[in-house]
Amino acid sequence: DKNSDIRITGLRAARRYKQDVIPYVSQLVKDPSPQVRRECAIALHHNKSPEASALWVTLADQYDGKDRWYLEALGIGMDEQEQKFLTAWLKQAGDHWNTPVGRDLIWRSKIPLAVPYLVKIIEDPKTDLDTLPRYFRALDFIPGTEKNRAVAELALMKEPQNKKRETYIIAEAISRMPANTVMQDAKYKQALTQVIDSSRGTSEFIKLVQKFKASDYYPELVEIASRAGKSQTSVDAIRAALSLKQNTLIRKSLENKADTEKEQNQKLDLIWALGSAGHNSANGILLKLITDQDEPLVDRREAVRAIAKSRSGAHALLDLAEKKDFDPQLQQTVAAAMSSTIMKDVKERSARLYPAPPTKDNKPLPPINVLASIKGDKLDGRVMFNTKGTCAKCHVVNGMGKEVGPNLSEIGKKLSREALFESILFPSAGISHNFESYTVILASGNVVNGLLVNKTDDAITIRDAEAISRTFKMEDVDEIIQQKISLMPADLQKVLTQEELVNIVEYLTTLKQAEPIKKASR
Repeated sequence: DKNSDIRITGLRAARRYKQDVIPYVSQLVKDPSPQVRRECAIALHHNKSPEASALWVTLADQYDGKDRWYLEALGIGMDEQEQKFLTAWLKQAGDHWNTPVGRDLIWRSKIPLAVPYLVKIIEDPKTDLDTLPRYFRALDFIPGTEKNRAVAELALMKEPQNKKRETYIIAEAISRMPANTVMQDAKYKQALTQVIDSSRGTSEFIKLVQKFKASDYYPELVEIASRAGKSQTSVDAIRAALSLKQNTLIRKSLENKADTEKEQNQKLDLIWALGSAGHNSANGILLKLITDQDEPLVDRREAVRAIAKSRSGAHALLDLAEKKDFDPQLQQTVAAAMSSTIMKDVKERSARLYPAPPTKDNKPLPPINVLASIKGDKLDGRVMFNTKGTCAKCHVVNGMGKEVGPNLSEIGKKLSREALFESILFPSAGISHNFESYTVILASGNVVNGLLVNKTDDAITIRDAEAISRTFKMEDVDEIIQQKISLMPADLQKVLTQEELVNIVEYLTTLKQAEPIKKASR
Protein backbone atom coordinates (compact mmCIF):
# COMPACT_ATOMS: atom_id res chain seq x y z
CA ASP A 1 0.00 0.00 0.00
CA LYS A 2 1.22 3.54 -0.75
CA ASN A 3 0.10 4.75 2.68
CA SER A 4 2.85 4.12 5.26
CA ASP A 5 0.28 3.96 8.07
CA ILE A 6 -1.44 1.06 6.30
CA ARG A 7 1.89 -0.76 5.93
CA ILE A 8 2.57 -0.27 9.64
CA THR A 9 -0.93 -1.51 10.51
CA GLY A 10 -0.44 -4.61 8.35
CA LEU A 11 2.83 -5.43 10.11
CA ARG A 12 1.22 -4.98 13.52
CA ALA A 13 -1.70 -7.21 12.48
CA ALA A 14 0.74 -9.95 11.46
CA ARG A 15 2.34 -9.80 14.91
CA ARG A 16 -1.04 -9.64 16.63
CA TYR A 17 -2.24 -12.82 14.94
CA LYS A 18 1.14 -14.53 15.47
CA GLN A 19 1.98 -14.90 11.78
CA ASP A 20 5.56 -15.33 10.60
CA VAL A 21 6.69 -11.70 10.25
CA ILE A 22 9.99 -12.45 8.49
CA PRO A 23 8.52 -12.36 4.93
CA TYR A 24 6.85 -9.02 5.67
CA VAL A 25 9.97 -7.52 7.27
CA SER A 26 12.07 -8.77 4.33
CA GLN A 27 9.72 -6.94 1.98
CA LEU A 28 9.72 -3.70 4.03
CA VAL A 29 13.32 -3.69 5.34
CA LYS A 30 14.34 -0.87 2.96
CA ASP A 31 11.05 1.01 3.07
CA PRO A 32 11.50 4.76 2.42
CA SER A 33 9.53 5.55 5.59
CA PRO A 34 11.63 5.48 8.80
CA GLN A 35 8.38 4.89 10.73
CA VAL A 36 7.79 1.67 8.78
CA ARG A 37 11.40 0.57 9.30
CA ARG A 38 11.04 1.26 13.04
CA GLU A 39 8.03 -1.06 13.05
CA CYS A 40 10.11 -3.70 11.25
CA ALA A 41 12.78 -3.50 13.98
CA ILE A 42 10.15 -3.93 16.70
CA ALA A 43 8.67 -6.89 14.79
CA LEU A 44 12.01 -8.73 15.21
CA HIS A 45 11.59 -8.66 19.01
CA HIS A 46 12.47 -12.17 20.32
CA ASN A 47 12.30 -13.58 16.79
CA LYS A 48 14.60 -16.62 16.56
CA SER A 49 14.61 -16.91 12.76
CA PRO A 50 18.09 -17.37 11.21
CA GLU A 51 17.28 -14.40 8.97
CA ALA A 52 16.45 -12.04 11.86
CA SER A 53 20.00 -10.84 12.56
CA ALA A 54 20.70 -9.98 8.89
CA LEU A 55 17.43 -8.07 8.66
CA TRP A 56 18.27 -6.18 11.85
CA VAL A 57 21.71 -5.25 10.45
CA THR A 58 20.06 -3.90 7.29
CA LEU A 59 17.71 -1.81 9.42
CA ALA A 60 20.60 -0.61 11.62
CA ASP A 61 22.56 0.51 8.54
CA GLN A 62 19.73 2.92 7.72
CA TYR A 63 19.76 4.59 11.15
CA ASP A 64 20.75 8.24 10.70
CA GLY A 65 22.28 8.71 14.16
CA LYS A 66 19.64 11.30 15.11
CA ASP A 67 16.25 9.56 15.34
CA ARG A 68 16.16 8.44 18.99
CA TRP A 69 12.93 6.48 18.41
CA TYR A 70 14.60 4.55 15.60
CA LEU A 71 17.47 3.68 17.97
CA GLU A 72 14.98 2.59 20.63
CA ALA A 73 13.18 0.40 18.07
CA LEU A 74 16.52 -1.24 17.19
CA GLY A 75 17.09 -1.84 20.91
CA ILE A 76 13.68 -3.48 21.30
CA GLY A 77 14.33 -5.59 18.21
CA MET A 78 17.58 -7.06 19.54
CA ASP A 79 16.29 -7.69 23.08
CA GLU A 80 17.66 -11.02 24.41
CA GLN A 81 19.62 -11.45 21.15
CA GLU A 82 22.02 -8.52 21.56
CA GLN A 83 25.10 -10.74 21.26
CA LYS A 84 23.92 -12.30 18.01
CA PHE A 85 22.68 -9.10 16.37
CA LEU A 86 25.58 -6.85 17.43
CA THR A 87 28.13 -9.48 16.38
CA ALA A 88 26.55 -9.55 12.92
CA TRP A 89 26.66 -5.76 12.66
CA LEU A 90 30.29 -5.53 13.89
CA LYS A 91 31.34 -8.20 11.37
CA GLN A 92 29.88 -6.12 8.57
CA ALA A 93 31.25 -2.80 9.91
CA GLY A 94 34.80 -4.12 10.34
CA ASP A 95 37.26 -1.33 11.16
CA HIS A 96 34.62 1.32 10.45
CA TRP A 97 32.52 0.70 13.57
CA ASN A 98 33.61 3.90 15.39
CA THR A 99 31.04 6.25 13.89
CA PRO A 100 28.17 8.16 15.55
CA VAL A 101 25.83 5.35 14.45
CA GLY A 102 28.18 2.61 15.67
CA ARG A 103 28.66 4.34 19.01
CA ASP A 104 24.89 4.54 19.51
CA LEU A 105 24.40 0.85 18.71
CA ILE A 106 27.19 -0.20 21.09
CA TRP A 107 25.88 2.15 23.81
CA ARG A 108 22.36 0.71 23.43
CA SER A 109 23.38 -2.97 23.50
CA LYS A 110 24.55 -3.05 27.16
CA ILE A 111 26.26 -6.46 26.87
CA PRO A 112 29.80 -7.72 27.70
CA LEU A 113 30.64 -7.76 23.98
CA ALA A 114 30.34 -3.96 24.02
CA VAL A 115 32.89 -3.44 26.82
CA PRO A 116 36.13 -3.21 24.78
CA TYR A 117 34.40 -0.93 22.29
CA LEU A 118 33.10 1.34 25.06
CA VAL A 119 36.64 1.55 26.47
CA LYS A 120 37.98 2.55 23.04
CA ILE A 121 35.27 5.21 22.73
CA ILE A 122 36.11 6.61 26.18
CA GLU A 123 39.85 6.58 25.49
CA ASP A 124 39.42 8.18 22.06
CA PRO A 125 40.65 11.82 22.33
CA LYS A 126 37.95 12.77 19.81
CA THR A 127 35.21 11.80 22.28
CA ASP A 128 33.93 15.05 23.78
CA LEU A 129 34.13 15.41 27.55
CA ASP A 130 30.40 16.13 27.85
CA THR A 131 29.51 12.80 26.15
CA LEU A 132 31.71 10.65 28.41
CA PRO A 133 29.07 10.20 31.17
CA ARG A 134 26.84 8.45 28.64
CA TYR A 135 29.40 5.73 27.96
CA PHE A 136 30.29 5.26 31.62
CA ARG A 137 26.59 4.78 32.38
CA ALA A 138 26.46 2.13 29.66
CA LEU A 139 29.27 0.28 31.46
CA ASP A 140 27.22 0.41 34.66
CA PHE A 141 24.52 -1.74 33.04
CA ILE A 142 26.97 -4.48 32.07
CA PRO A 143 27.76 -7.19 34.65
CA GLY A 144 30.83 -9.40 34.80
CA THR A 145 34.57 -9.43 35.32
CA GLU A 146 35.35 -8.06 31.85
CA LYS A 147 33.65 -4.78 32.76
CA ASN A 148 35.59 -4.67 36.04
CA ARG A 149 38.90 -5.18 34.23
CA ALA A 150 38.01 -2.44 31.76
CA VAL A 151 37.23 0.02 34.56
CA ALA A 152 40.55 -0.82 36.24
CA GLU A 153 42.32 -0.17 32.94
CA LEU A 154 40.64 3.23 32.57
CA ALA A 155 41.64 4.14 36.15
CA LEU A 156 45.28 4.17 35.04
CA MET A 157 44.73 6.02 31.78
CA LYS A 158 47.13 8.80 30.75
CA GLU A 159 46.24 11.64 28.42
CA PRO A 160 48.86 14.37 29.03
CA GLN A 161 47.59 16.53 26.17
CA ASN A 162 44.18 16.88 27.86
CA LYS A 163 44.48 16.72 31.65
CA LYS A 164 40.85 17.69 32.17
CA ARG A 165 39.64 14.66 30.21
CA GLU A 166 42.21 12.45 31.92
CA THR A 167 41.11 13.58 35.38
CA TYR A 168 37.44 13.00 34.59
CA ILE A 169 38.01 9.51 33.15
CA ILE A 170 40.22 8.37 36.04
CA ALA A 171 37.74 9.78 38.57
CA GLU A 172 34.77 8.04 36.95
CA ALA A 173 36.65 4.76 36.57
CA ILE A 174 38.16 4.62 40.04
CA SER A 175 34.82 5.54 41.65
CA ARG A 176 33.43 2.31 40.14
CA MET A 177 36.10 0.14 41.73
CA PRO A 178 35.76 -1.53 45.16
CA ALA A 179 37.37 0.63 47.86
CA ASN A 180 39.50 -2.23 49.22
CA THR A 181 40.90 -2.97 45.73
CA VAL A 182 42.02 0.63 45.34
CA MET A 183 43.42 1.09 48.85
CA GLN A 184 45.40 -2.18 48.77
CA ASP A 185 47.12 -1.55 45.44
CA ALA A 186 49.83 1.12 45.33
CA LYS A 187 49.26 2.08 41.69
CA TYR A 188 45.52 2.60 42.16
CA LYS A 189 46.05 4.41 45.44
CA GLN A 190 48.47 6.76 43.69
CA ALA A 191 45.95 7.31 40.90
CA LEU A 192 43.28 8.08 43.50
CA THR A 193 45.44 10.69 45.23
CA GLN A 194 46.33 12.23 41.88
CA VAL A 195 42.73 12.52 40.73
CA ILE A 196 41.48 13.86 44.08
CA ASP A 197 44.14 16.58 43.99
CA SER A 198 43.32 17.39 40.37
CA SER A 199 39.56 17.55 40.85
CA ARG A 200 39.32 19.81 43.89
CA GLY A 201 36.04 21.70 44.08
CA THR A 202 34.20 19.42 41.65
CA SER A 203 31.52 16.76 41.97
CA GLU A 204 34.16 14.11 41.18
CA PHE A 205 36.21 15.29 44.17
CA ILE A 206 33.21 15.01 46.49
CA LYS A 207 32.29 11.55 45.24
CA LEU A 208 35.83 10.20 45.63
CA VAL A 209 36.46 11.67 49.08
CA GLN A 210 33.18 10.19 50.32
CA LYS A 211 33.60 6.74 48.79
CA PHE A 212 37.22 6.24 49.80
CA LYS A 213 36.90 8.08 53.15
CA ALA A 214 39.86 10.30 52.31
CA SER A 215 39.94 11.99 55.72
CA ASP A 216 42.69 14.48 54.83
CA TYR A 217 40.20 16.17 52.52
CA TYR A 218 37.17 16.30 54.87
CA PRO A 219 37.64 20.02 55.72
CA GLU A 220 37.48 20.81 52.00
CA LEU A 221 33.99 19.29 51.78
CA VAL A 222 32.70 21.87 54.25
CA GLU A 223 34.64 24.59 52.47
CA ILE A 224 33.05 23.65 49.12
CA ALA A 225 29.59 23.71 50.72
CA SER A 226 30.12 27.30 51.85
CA ARG A 227 31.86 28.59 48.72
CA ALA A 228 29.89 26.96 45.89
CA GLY A 229 26.85 29.20 46.41
CA LYS A 230 23.34 27.80 46.46
CA SER A 231 24.12 24.94 44.09
CA GLN A 232 23.96 21.17 43.64
CA THR A 233 27.70 21.03 44.33
CA SER A 234 27.32 22.66 47.75
CA VAL A 235 24.47 20.29 48.68
CA ASP A 236 26.46 17.23 47.56
CA ALA A 237 29.49 18.40 49.54
CA ILE A 238 27.63 18.93 52.82
CA ARG A 239 25.68 15.69 52.37
CA ALA A 240 28.99 13.86 51.99
CA ALA A 241 30.36 15.54 55.12
CA LEU A 242 27.24 14.57 57.07
CA SER A 243 27.41 10.98 55.81
CA LEU A 244 31.04 10.85 56.96
CA LYS A 245 29.89 12.04 60.43
CA GLN A 246 31.77 15.33 60.24
CA ASN A 247 29.21 17.23 62.36
CA THR A 248 31.93 18.68 64.60
CA LEU A 249 33.77 20.05 61.58
CA ILE A 250 30.56 21.63 60.27
CA ARG A 251 29.73 23.19 63.65
CA LYS A 252 33.24 24.60 63.90
CA SER A 253 32.84 26.25 60.50
CA LEU A 254 29.51 27.78 61.55
CA GLU A 255 31.04 29.10 64.78
CA ASN A 256 33.67 31.10 62.88
CA LYS A 257 32.91 34.80 62.99
CA ALA A 258 32.04 36.36 59.62
CA ASP A 259 34.04 39.59 59.41
CA THR A 260 33.14 40.53 55.84
CA GLU A 261 29.98 40.47 53.74
CA LYS A 262 31.50 37.72 51.59
CA GLU A 263 32.16 35.55 54.65
CA GLN A 264 28.63 36.20 55.92
CA ASN A 265 27.12 35.11 52.61
CA GLN A 266 29.27 31.97 52.61
CA LYS A 267 28.02 31.13 56.09
CA LEU A 268 24.40 31.59 54.98
CA ASP A 269 25.05 29.39 51.94
CA LEU A 270 26.43 26.66 54.23
CA ILE A 271 23.26 26.83 56.36
CA TRP A 272 21.14 26.67 53.19
CA ALA A 273 23.06 23.59 52.02
CA LEU A 274 22.44 21.87 55.37
CA GLY A 275 18.71 22.36 54.92
CA SER A 276 18.79 21.19 51.31
CA ALA A 277 20.86 18.06 51.99
CA GLY A 278 17.90 15.97 53.18
CA HIS A 279 20.08 14.38 55.87
CA ASN A 280 18.59 13.86 59.34
CA SER A 281 21.82 14.64 61.18
CA ALA A 282 21.65 18.20 59.83
CA ASN A 283 18.69 18.89 62.14
CA GLY A 284 20.78 18.80 65.31
CA ILE A 285 23.27 21.30 63.88
CA LEU A 286 20.51 23.64 62.73
CA LEU A 287 18.53 23.41 65.98
CA LYS A 288 21.62 24.32 68.00
CA LEU A 289 22.11 27.36 65.78
CA ILE A 290 18.44 28.38 66.06
CA THR A 291 18.33 28.17 69.85
CA ASP A 292 21.69 29.84 70.52
CA GLN A 293 20.86 33.45 71.42
CA ASP A 294 24.50 34.45 70.96
CA GLU A 295 24.46 33.58 67.26
CA PRO A 296 23.69 36.40 64.78
CA LEU A 297 19.97 36.74 64.10
CA VAL A 298 20.49 36.57 60.33
CA ASP A 299 22.12 33.13 60.72
CA ARG A 300 19.34 31.86 62.97
CA ARG A 301 16.67 33.02 60.54
CA GLU A 302 18.40 31.21 57.69
CA ALA A 303 18.63 28.11 59.90
CA VAL A 304 14.85 28.26 60.48
CA ARG A 305 14.21 28.33 56.73
CA ALA A 306 16.72 25.52 56.23
CA ILE A 307 15.39 23.11 58.86
CA ALA A 308 11.79 23.66 57.74
CA LYS A 309 12.57 22.02 54.38
CA SER A 310 12.47 18.52 55.87
CA ARG A 311 9.52 16.86 57.60
CA SER A 312 11.51 15.89 60.69
CA GLY A 313 13.09 19.34 60.85
CA ALA A 314 9.76 21.15 60.52
CA HIS A 315 8.25 19.07 63.33
CA ALA A 316 11.30 19.76 65.53
CA LEU A 317 10.74 23.47 64.90
CA LEU A 318 7.06 23.18 65.82
CA ASP A 319 8.01 21.28 68.99
CA LEU A 320 9.97 24.35 70.09
CA ALA A 321 7.07 26.63 69.20
CA GLU A 322 4.56 24.55 71.17
CA LYS A 323 6.79 24.57 74.24
CA LYS A 324 7.10 28.35 73.82
CA ASP A 325 10.84 27.74 74.08
CA PHE A 326 11.39 30.03 71.17
CA ASP A 327 12.90 33.44 70.46
CA PRO A 328 10.03 35.83 69.54
CA GLN A 329 12.34 37.44 66.97
CA LEU A 330 12.11 34.24 64.92
CA GLN A 331 8.32 33.94 64.95
CA GLN A 332 7.75 35.61 61.58
CA THR A 333 10.47 33.53 59.95
CA VAL A 334 8.86 30.34 61.27
CA ALA A 335 5.40 31.47 60.18
CA ALA A 336 6.68 32.23 56.67
CA ALA A 337 8.46 28.87 56.41
CA MET A 338 5.38 26.99 57.58
CA SER A 339 3.16 28.88 55.14
CA SER A 340 5.35 27.73 52.26
CA THR A 341 5.42 24.04 53.18
CA ILE A 342 3.72 21.43 51.00
CA MET A 343 3.80 18.71 53.70
CA LYS A 344 0.20 18.12 54.78
CA ASP A 345 0.93 17.00 58.35
CA VAL A 346 3.26 19.96 58.93
CA LYS A 347 0.75 22.37 57.42
CA GLU A 348 -2.10 21.09 59.62
CA ARG A 349 -0.02 21.29 62.78
CA SER A 350 1.43 24.73 62.01
CA ALA A 351 -2.00 26.19 61.19
CA ARG A 352 -2.92 25.98 64.88
CA LEU A 353 0.18 27.92 65.90
CA TYR A 354 0.45 30.29 62.96
CA PRO A 355 -2.98 31.02 61.47
CA ALA A 356 -2.96 32.67 58.05
CA PRO A 357 -2.95 36.50 58.17
CA PRO A 358 -6.32 38.07 57.28
CA THR A 359 -6.91 40.38 54.32
CA LYS A 360 -8.96 43.58 54.08
CA ASP A 361 -12.22 41.60 53.95
CA ASN A 362 -11.10 39.65 57.07
CA LYS A 363 -10.68 36.41 55.14
CA PRO A 364 -7.59 34.30 55.92
CA LEU A 365 -5.07 34.02 53.11
CA PRO A 366 -4.21 30.60 51.66
CA PRO A 367 -0.64 29.29 52.14
CA ILE A 368 2.14 31.05 50.24
CA ASN A 369 2.66 28.15 47.82
CA VAL A 370 -1.04 28.38 46.87
CA LEU A 371 -0.91 32.17 46.50
CA ALA A 372 2.14 31.80 44.26
CA SER A 373 0.19 29.56 41.88
CA ILE A 374 -2.54 32.18 41.28
CA LYS A 375 -2.18 34.33 38.17
CA GLY A 376 -2.71 38.04 38.77
CA ASP A 377 -3.33 41.22 36.76
CA LYS A 378 -0.03 43.07 36.40
CA LEU A 379 -1.67 46.33 35.28
CA ASP A 380 -3.94 46.46 38.32
CA GLY A 381 -0.94 45.41 40.43
CA ARG A 382 0.99 48.47 39.29
CA VAL A 383 -1.92 50.70 40.32
CA MET A 384 -2.19 48.96 43.72
CA PHE A 385 1.58 49.26 44.24
CA ASN A 386 1.39 53.03 43.91
CA THR A 387 -1.94 53.57 45.71
CA LYS A 388 -3.64 51.28 48.26
CA GLY A 389 -0.57 49.12 48.81
CA THR A 390 1.47 52.22 49.74
CA CYS A 391 4.58 50.40 48.43
CA ALA A 392 5.89 53.49 46.60
CA LYS A 393 6.13 55.34 49.93
CA CYS A 394 9.23 53.29 50.76
CA HIS A 395 10.42 51.69 47.50
CA VAL A 396 11.72 53.07 44.21
CA VAL A 397 10.80 51.53 40.85
CA ASN A 398 12.55 53.05 37.85
CA GLY A 399 13.13 56.37 39.56
CA MET A 400 9.62 56.69 41.02
CA GLY A 401 8.94 56.41 44.77
CA LYS A 402 10.87 57.00 47.99
CA GLU A 403 14.18 55.30 48.72
CA VAL A 404 13.64 53.91 52.21
CA GLY A 405 13.63 50.17 51.51
CA PRO A 406 15.40 48.26 48.73
CA ASN A 407 15.10 49.48 45.13
CA LEU A 408 12.63 47.15 43.39
CA SER A 409 13.39 48.03 39.76
CA GLU A 410 14.81 44.53 39.11
CA ILE A 411 13.18 42.55 41.93
CA GLY A 412 11.45 40.23 39.44
CA LYS A 413 14.73 38.55 38.52
CA LYS A 414 16.00 38.35 42.10
CA LEU A 415 13.08 36.78 44.00
CA SER A 416 10.65 33.99 43.17
CA ARG A 417 6.88 34.48 43.52
CA GLU A 418 6.98 32.63 46.85
CA ALA A 419 9.76 34.88 48.14
CA LEU A 420 7.86 38.01 47.07
CA PHE A 421 4.76 36.94 49.01
CA GLU A 422 6.93 36.08 52.03
CA SER A 423 8.61 39.51 51.92
CA ILE A 424 5.21 41.25 51.99
CA LEU A 425 3.42 39.05 54.53
CA PHE A 426 6.39 38.40 56.83
CA PRO A 427 8.81 41.33 56.31
CA SER A 428 10.87 40.50 59.40
CA ALA A 429 11.40 36.89 58.32
CA GLY A 430 14.50 37.90 56.38
CA ILE A 431 15.66 41.51 56.38
CA SER A 432 17.84 42.47 53.42
CA HIS A 433 21.46 43.32 54.16
CA ASN A 434 21.97 47.08 54.70
CA PHE A 435 18.25 47.55 55.38
CA GLU A 436 18.27 46.72 59.08
CA SER A 437 16.39 49.19 61.25
CA TYR A 438 18.18 51.18 63.98
CA THR A 439 17.05 53.23 66.95
CA VAL A 440 19.21 56.20 67.94
CA ILE A 441 18.68 57.58 71.46
CA LEU A 442 19.95 61.14 71.74
CA ALA A 443 21.31 62.89 74.81
CA SER A 444 18.37 65.30 74.54
CA GLY A 445 15.97 62.41 75.14
CA ASN A 446 14.70 62.31 71.57
CA VAL A 447 14.51 58.96 69.80
CA VAL A 448 15.00 58.47 66.04
CA ASN A 449 14.18 55.29 64.10
CA GLY A 450 15.27 54.41 60.58
CA LEU A 451 17.86 52.85 58.32
CA LEU A 452 21.56 53.34 58.89
CA VAL A 453 22.93 55.37 55.98
CA ASN A 454 26.39 56.11 57.32
CA LYS A 455 28.35 55.90 60.54
CA THR A 456 31.79 57.31 61.40
CA ASP A 457 33.62 58.07 64.62
CA ASP A 458 32.18 61.59 64.46
CA ALA A 459 28.61 61.22 63.18
CA ILE A 460 25.74 58.90 62.28
CA THR A 461 23.16 59.37 59.51
CA ILE A 462 19.70 57.78 59.75
CA ARG A 463 17.01 57.72 57.02
CA ASP A 464 13.47 57.61 58.41
CA ALA A 465 10.26 56.12 57.01
CA GLU A 466 9.64 59.32 55.03
CA ALA A 467 13.00 58.90 53.25
CA ILE A 468 14.39 61.89 55.15
CA SER A 469 18.03 61.55 56.19
CA ARG A 470 19.24 63.16 59.41
CA THR A 471 22.80 63.34 60.69
CA PHE A 472 23.73 63.49 64.38
CA LYS A 473 27.09 64.10 65.99
CA MET A 474 28.27 61.10 67.98
CA GLU A 475 28.82 63.34 71.00
CA ASP A 476 25.04 63.93 71.02
CA VAL A 477 24.20 60.20 70.88
CA ASP A 478 23.61 58.17 74.04
CA GLU A 479 22.88 54.77 72.47
CA ILE A 480 22.51 53.05 69.08
CA ILE A 481 20.34 49.91 68.99
CA GLN A 482 19.93 47.60 65.99
CA GLN A 483 16.29 46.51 65.82
CA LYS A 484 15.33 42.90 65.15
CA ILE A 485 12.22 43.70 63.14
CA SER A 486 11.82 45.27 59.74
CA LEU A 487 10.92 48.92 59.23
CA MET A 488 8.31 47.61 56.77
CA PRO A 489 4.84 47.15 58.35
CA ALA A 490 3.91 43.51 58.99
CA ASP A 491 0.19 43.88 58.19
CA LEU A 492 0.04 45.47 54.74
CA GLN A 493 -2.30 42.70 53.58
CA LYS A 494 -4.98 44.14 55.89
CA VAL A 495 -5.53 47.06 53.50
CA LEU A 496 -5.74 44.75 50.47
CA THR A 497 -7.98 41.97 49.23
CA GLN A 498 -6.38 38.67 48.24
CA GLU A 499 -6.84 39.58 44.57
CA GLU A 500 -5.12 42.94 45.03
CA LEU A 501 -2.20 41.30 46.86
CA VAL A 502 -1.79 38.73 44.07
CA ASN A 503 -1.91 41.52 41.48
CA ILE A 504 0.88 43.44 43.23
CA VAL A 505 3.11 40.36 43.21
CA GLU A 506 2.25 39.76 39.55
CA TYR A 507 3.44 43.31 38.81
CA LEU A 508 6.64 42.80 40.82
CA THR A 509 7.51 39.67 38.81
CA THR A 510 7.60 41.82 35.65
CA LEU A 511 10.32 44.10 37.07
CA LYS A 512 13.38 42.40 35.62
CA GLN A 513 15.33 45.23 33.98
CA ALA A 514 15.71 48.75 35.35
CA GLU A 515 14.65 51.40 32.87
CA PRO A 516 16.87 54.44 32.21
CA ILE A 517 15.68 57.42 34.24
CA LYS A 518 14.67 60.24 31.94
CA LYS A 519 15.69 63.70 33.06
CA ALA A 520 12.92 66.27 32.97
CA SER A 521 13.40 68.85 30.23
CA ARG A 522 13.43 72.50 31.17
